[in-house]
Formats: sequence, structure tokens, C-alpha cells
Amino acid sequence: MHAFCFNSTIYKVRQSQSFCIDINIGMTTNYKNKLVDEYRGLSSYLTHLPELEEILEREKALGVIYIDGRHLSTIENRYGTSYFDEVMQKVSHSLLDMRGHTIRKKDLITLTEVQGYSFLIFLSEGRKESGRDVLLKEDVEFACERVQKHLQHNLFLELYNYLHGLPKISVGYSLVLHNPMVAKTRTILHMIDEARNISALHHSQNELRRRGRLQKILLEENVKTLYQPIIDIKNQNIFAFEALSRGPKNSEIEAPIILFTLAEEIGLLYDLDRLCRRRAIVNAKGKPAGKKLFVNTLPNLIFDPEFGAKAFVEFLGENNIPIGDVVFEITERNAIEQFGKFKKALKYYIDAGIEIAIDDVGAGYSSLEAIVEIKPTFVKIDASVIRGLHESEIKRQMLKALIMLSKSIDAKIVAEGVENKKDLEVLVDYQIDYAQGYYFARPAPPFPTVTQFS
Repeated sequence: MHAFCFNSTIYKVRQSQSFCIDINIGMTTNYKNKLVDEYRGLSSYLTHLPELEEILEREKALGVIYIDGRHLSTIENRYGTSYFDEVMQKVSHSLLDMRGHTIRKKDLITLTEVQGYSFLIFLSEGRKESGRDVLLKEDVEFACERVQKHLQHNLFLELYNYLHGLPKISVGYSLVLHNPMVAKTRTILHMIDEARNISALHHSQNELRRRGRLQKILLEENVKTLYQPIIDIKNQNIFAFEALSRGPKNSEIEAPIILFTLAEEIGLLYDLDRLCRRRAIVNAKGKPAGKKLFVNTLPNLIFDPEFGAKAFVEFLGENNIPIGDVVFEITERNAIEQFGKFKKALKYYIDAGIEIAIDDVGAGYSSLEAIVEIKPTFVKIDASVIRGLHESEIKRQMLKALIMLSKSIDAKIVAEGVENKKDLEVLVDYQIDYAQGYYFARPAPPFPTVTQFS
């Protein structure tokens, strides 16, 4: 039971939490300050109960959007309170930035509880979309959808870097009408509970919807292939192109990081990777003659019977791609667990004439092990090592170590993520073989040209 005391009236209201508190709204400034989270710039909805009661009585209706961020507690468990507070502050600012376009300026944004994980947006005004002055259920539902899209668009990458998975911020809504027979506070708290329950339901529905959307993409082969040049630094010309996949244009899963993370979470990663590899070949029919084609491949798909060495060579022939032009770029989203079996399977492709590159080197220990075990033709240095190379002695020393390792197995180096001339100058000084990045060209269909080499 929660007990609320204000205006000489005590309300005892049952909520899902299993604890009891006595709250005296507005009695003292000191107590009210305890309900304000200064770091996030928001207060608990409890400080606004008198205001919300007044709105409910005056407007005859009140709506709420519940933003459930409980999944973000993983950040605090993994990185500590300071990082978690920083992330939650960004979530708060993202919500506040919605005022005036995604939601009304007068809509009230609060916390469910100070230092908690969830947020509330209270709506009271009718929306022009409905053409009525009174707030309707469809108004709240439509606003809820806009809030969800806003959060996905503005926070995904920020939160992904902490969670290494799809951020699960579920959003629900509810609308209540004023009933003079029922205490207004009880009506408001019931509305919040209902919105919380609906947010959980929406989360389950979104999971099913995403699975269905991805299955449709796989069945329709609706992925787009872009190609980014890999530059021969010494000769200042295009040496190769890397095939990069994207989801349907202007969709929420267009970005590859979202597309592949979603596929992994719902168990369709290998299906998606198989499709992207196939489309990379089919869409490369116009590739300039003699230029290599780097095709990303998950390690386990080397065992894929549909893309065995013989079948793959035949598939290349059907699409007029010479076998000697293809480089399998081993992408270690999933670590290689049994190198003995992997090397044996890989040998069939190598014997057929396909070269091997190890991707993301420098981003983790597993890639270093893969270099030693597989002895690839190409070693691709991760962009995290290359960006800011001219400013970081540590990064330069790391690059030197990777150069020595690559030379020991007679592998060529491709530096990824080259974005400025100063970093490129370091690569030239270190006699790096190849470079790739926005400094030269962004990924584009079908095969972009490059005019700037130095």
C-alpha cells in the first residue's frame, strides 16, 4: 500500500511494488527535494499529483506514456553507477528534446521514481490529428508510437555501445476518464499501472513483429549491397571493393549494426549472412575487371552445405565473377571455436582459389589467434586502431606490433577507417599496403570511383 497525504486527505493506494511509504506532498521543501533527480533534470510524478488531479478533473481525460528502461540496469551492473547515470541523463535529455515536435510543449515528463529506470509522459490536450479538443485514446496511441521511434532513432547506437545488443526500451500507454465516484489519485495510479502492463505487452509484440519483418526480408531477399573501395596506397589506385549490406532503405533496420544484431537475437543471423553473401556476388556483375571483391562471411558458414567450395565456384561462374577475384573476409561476430575443423573446411575454398582476410584485427584477442592459426592473405586492422593514429603513440605502437605479426605470416595489411590525411600519412610512413575509409569514398552502389588518394 502507498499512503498519500495532501489537502488534509489521506489516500491509500495499492501498487505492484511490495513496500510502504508515507508521502506528504507539498508539506516541506526538504521532502520535495527528495523527489527531484537533479542529475536527470526530472522529478518523480508524485510531486505532480495535485497538478495531475486538477488536469484530470478539468479536461475530463488524462493520458500517459510509460517508457520502461529496466533493461538498462545491465549498464549499471556492468560498468557502475557513474556510467549508468550518464546514460540515463542522455535518455532524459532525449525525452525533453521531444517537446514541441514529437509531443506537445505542455506535456509533462517525469520519472516513475527518483534514480529509477522508467519515465512517464502525461498528456492532457487533444491532438490536432484527431480534429477534436478532447484527448482521445488514438491520440495517446499515436503519440506513443512517435516516442518509440524517436528513442530508437536517437539512442540506439549510444545504448548499443554499452549493451552490445538491441536496447530494449519498451513503451506503453493508457488513457483514463474522470470519474467523480473514484479518487483521482487512485485513477491516475491505475492508469500508470495499465501503461506499464501495456509496455510489457508491446515489447512482446515488437519482438514478434521484428521476427516477421526479418523473415520477410530473407524470403524477398530485400537487402541492399553497397561497395567501398580498398586503395593500393603505393600505386594510388583501387585494389578491391568490400561488399557491405544494408536493410530496406529508410526502415528502422537499414543500418547494418541493427540488422545483424536483430538477426542474432532472434536466431536468424546465419540466414541473413547467407543472403548477404549471395547478394554481394549477384550485385557485383558490373565489377571492374581485375579488382578483388571482399565478401564478409561468418566463420560457421564455411560449413554451410549450400555454399560448399564446389557449389560456390559454380555460383561465381554463373555470375561471371572470376574465382581469383574473391576474398572471404572472416567476420568474427562469433568466435572460431575449433580451429582444426575450421582450417580443414577452409582449405577447400583456398584450394579452389579463394583468398582469406581476417577482419577487425586489433579489436579483440580472438582475431590475433585467428591470424596465427589461419595465416590469411590479408589482415584488416580495425578502425578503432586507425582513427586518430597520428595523435596516439599507443595506437602507433599497436599498429607496429600488428605489422610485425602480419609480416611473419607474409600477409598484406588493409587499414580500415581512414578518415583524414594525417592518419593516411602515418600509414604511408609505415608502408601499409592498403587502406579503406571515408577519406577515399563512402560505400555506394554499384562501384564508386575515387579521385582523392593522398
